[in-house]
Amino acid sequence: MTALLTATDVTRVYPVKTTQSWLTKRRSLRAVDQISLELRAGQTLGLVGESGCGKSTLARMLIGLIPTTTGEVSFDGKPVNAERNAAWRALRRDMQMVYQDPLGALDRRLPIYQQVREPLVIQGIGSREEQHTATEEVLTSVGIGSDLFPRFPHELSGGQRQRVVMARALVLKPRLLVCDEPVSALDLSIQAQVINLLSTLQKERQLAMLFISHDLRVVRHICDDVAVMYLGKIIEQGPAAQVLSKPAHPYTEALISAVSHPKASQTSRKRILLRGEPPSPIDVPTGCAFHPRCPIAVAQCQAQTPYLTHIDTGHTVACHLRASLNHQQVVNAC
Repeated sequence: MTALLTATDVTRVYPVKTTQSWLTKRRSLRAVDQISLELRAGQTLGLVGESGCGKSTLARMLIGLIPTTTGEVSFDGKPVNAERNAAWRALRRDMQMVYQDPLGALDRRLPIYQQVREPLVIQGIGSREEQHTATEEVLTSVGIGSDLFPRFPHELSGGQRQRVVMARALVLKPRLLVCDEPVSALDLSIQAQVINLLSTLQKERQLAMLFISHDLRVVRHICDDVAVMYLGKIIEQGPAAQVLSKPAHPYTEALISAVSHPKASQTSRKRILLRGEPPSPIDVPTGCAFHPRCPIAVAQCQAQTPYLTHIDTGHTVACHLRASLNHQQVVNAC
């Protein structure tokens, strides 16, 4: 199946100033570093990793909210750029984003009905009556009753506000939905409702969805594939069930070990504690960026940068040891 969204070697570099003693130096912060990925219609790709690894920056580049420093992004065969022109506005109808903080994403001065209808007005879609019908339908589809239409964002619960944000993103009937931590600020019962709602809407509309989350249990439930980021790079990618049950990269193993399992006893769980803190993205270590914290690192990890290598069907990993081990297993099997 042809990819709906394609990113090829996209990089985002921010110039920063650092001060050492009395000297001021200009340095570069590589928030996203040569990432390539594809997303098909009806597919949900999970993006996971520690805070500050570049997940949100990548998401904003993919839909043209911020420009790429190098690399290309295309949507349905058309280039995506961050120039606020007619071509960008036309593409943005098909690409929408659900933000982490629904209260911050909504205008506190406007009733929610008016905010959900606003994208239709801006894009000039339909007559006044058609806009009214479309707004009512999408609000009802996400579980917002007509009695809530005239209310302001501060008068709603967290779950209701998140549903309104989803309705505003869905009213234009997009083909791609980017969800940036959409349930992290909600309690567990509301999380389940929002996740089930996203799954239902995604299947009904064949949405392509990029789902950013720290919660691997949510990612396992809703995503077809998962990509793991570390310091601006994707270090492992593949089917969600495979990556989360049999991780190949030591960093992925550490992330999964931190997930609590209610049925597991304290003795059966083996938590992997990484040493130190993530390096500064301004001073990325040579070779594999993870090697200062990696429990299995060898000299090669410090000297050479690993690249994504296929170890199974659709499963890639950027790790010298795990990729070479898998290759040796394949040779022995032959």
